[in-house]
Amino acid sequence: MTTATANIQIVPLENIVLNRFQREGIRDQARVLEIASSLRQNKDNGTRGLLQVPTARKIEGDQYELAFGHHRFYAFQENAADDDLFSAMPLLVRKLSDIEMFELMGIENFHRRDISPIEEASIFQAYMTQFNKTSIDTAAKFEKTDEYVRASIRLLGLPAQAQDLVSTGALNKSAARSLLQAYKLGGEDLVNESLEAITETLETLDAVNAQEEIMSAVRSSKNTKFLNETADWFSANKKFPHKHLAPITADVLDAVLKFEEGNRNGPKSARLEQFSAILTLLSAGMEVTSDSFPMFEEESLERLRVLANPGPCDKCPFHVVMESVHFCGIPLCANRKADAWEKKEKEDEIEKIGVPLYQKSDGAYAVLDHYSPHDKKVWSEGHADLRLIPAKYVWNNFEGVGNNFKVVAIGKLGADKIKKMTAKEKREQAEKESATKARAFKNIIEEHMKVFEWEVASRPFEVLANNTTNVESLAFMIERIYDGILDDDLLPESRQPIDAIVDNAREGKQATGAAQLRHLIAFAIAEEGHNVTFNFSETRDAEKPILQYAKEFQRLAQKWDVKLPKDFMQAGEQYQEELDKALNEATL
Repeated sequence: MTTATANIQIVPLENIVLNRFQREGIRDQARVLEIASSLRQNKDNGTRGLLQVPTARKIEGDQYELAFGHHRFYAFQENAADDDLFSAMPLLVRKLSDIEMFELMGIENFHRRDISPIEEASIFQAYMTQFNKTSIDTAAKFEKTDEYVRASIRLLGLPAQAQDLVSTGALNKSAARSLLQAYKLGGEDLVNESLEAITETLETLDAVNAQEEIMSAVRSSKNTKFLNETADWFSANKKFPHKHLAPITADVLDAVLKFEEGNRNGPKSARLEQFSAILTLLSAGMEVTSDSFPMFEEESLERLRVLANPGPCDKCPFHVVMESVHFCGIPLCANRKADAWEKKEKEDEIEKIGVPLYQKSDGAYAVLDHYSPHDKKVWSEGHADLRLIPAKYVWNNFEGVGNNFKVVAIGKLGADKIKKMTAKEKREQAEKESATKARAFKNIIEEHMKVFEWEVASRPFEVLANNTTNVESLAFMIERIYDGILDDDLLPESRQPIDAIVDNAREGKQATGAAQLRHLIAFAIAEEGHNVTFNFSETRDAEKPILQYAKEFQRLAQKWDVKLPKDFMQAGEQYQEELDKALNEATL
């Protein structure tokens, strides 16, 4: 029988039910026993040992629904077997709507010390969906920020295994958000690769190791690519030269597209036919959906949309920033954009110079020498038989021509020059071209080595400056370090000058700015700590300079007790492949 004192009613335990919005399985037995002990010690306090009486509402019949306090209810059940006093529980009974019941449940749960990020996110999502609330409404009710609520809900997009690791505390929120970024880049496959690496070391796992494993998986994935955020094509929008983008062919199917489960092993001809139809629609500026093309997953169609009409990288759904490093989840798109922009720059330069580009149909040609008075005169007169050939790092060129073209003569002008050249001149010309090519190789190699050092090799050395988080103190360290060691010429060409990096860090957010400067300090330390020289021959033999460079950093890391990521040499192999490609293009 229910009795009442003031607003408090004593209700038999069999008449009490838990909040209908409370997630099942939320029971901490250690906490229940702790409360049960406290109840026994304070059972004569007038509220049967309760220091705070739970709130409830009356529902059908003699039933009462707890708004919160389910652990106290469990504690009463524990004690009831030995003491009839605990067979009924004091409740503060109020008239409460469903939304008020949910809100009281949520607030009570958020005060728990053991609430997991996934449970918290589930409460936010349920509140928004069941009661038609926005993230702003939810943030205001539960005293959080809008961004906090939205970031929490995004955790529910993780695969079940990842959510379980977050729920059990094996992964913290930072690691979970990194997994979300991995998911954004490479979908469930990349997340699973990260989880596989994490679970291998789960017994000794901490937040830093988890972050390292995720970053290693992202870096080593063939479906991701480092992005140079300072490149002109990275943020280009309306001025982007879409006309120079290489055609999308059927070869991208296996690399870019994912198929619905039932169609993964379907006839390739059918997939190619639909693929062709999709490209036709996208090229015409029309929308495509998975409803119209059920063979393809929505993520795949989104990747095709980006490929067909790429915008600025920082606005792309497949772009993320992890530990100040920019990544692309569609390497094919990044490569197409970089190549298109290079074609645009060459086209602009050719237009500015006013000399046509050499075509195979132009036939034989002779390379002009800017030291020759005759060739200088021909150039200044703008002879009709002059042409430009793309080249790498041409030194001391004709006036108005940069280092990306060599000037040649075709037709009668070229034939006359070839005819007049003596054997000695031809030999000297060949030697000069060989020396020019060797210098070009040297510059290409050095630039790729700088990029590898900046993007990969120096990053583990940031730990040497991790204890410093203040931007101004880091800036002071950089000024002293770089005055004595480095200058802007030692940074990759694609990077901003050192002063600009420092200024941007000062103007940006404290945490982000500090991370940028720690990277710059690590780069300086690594640059000073290693000492590698190479023989930059024209044939290049089998030196694999970046792999040698990576091995030197392995020795330096061992000497300075710096831990390198497990995929460090694998990253070196990827950068070596890019270098080999650049050298082959220069040879052609």
